[in-house]
Amino acid sequence: MLSHYDIATAGELFGIPLDQSIKFSDRRRNELNIAFTFDLIRLDRDNDERWRRKDWNLSQFRQVIDKVDRTAGEMECFLLRQP
Repeated sequence: MLSHYDIATAGELFGIPLDQSIKFSDRRRNELNIAFTFDLIRLDRDNDERWRRKDWNLSQFRQVIDKVDRTAGEMECFLLRQP
């Protein structure tokens, strides 16, 4: 849609599973140049109680980073520090 313009496109992909979100930044599809995923933000979210924080460790953090790094296209992670 925007591929005939000389611009860079970015999109936030919150709520979209990583295995589905990679297609939005796949260069063959000409959709987004970069996509932001929120998997790290979800790392400390309790699945049963959305507004409850759960503990996590460095190994779990690294697993999320590794999963994003293995995807195709250009993906970035958001990391939000909460008090």
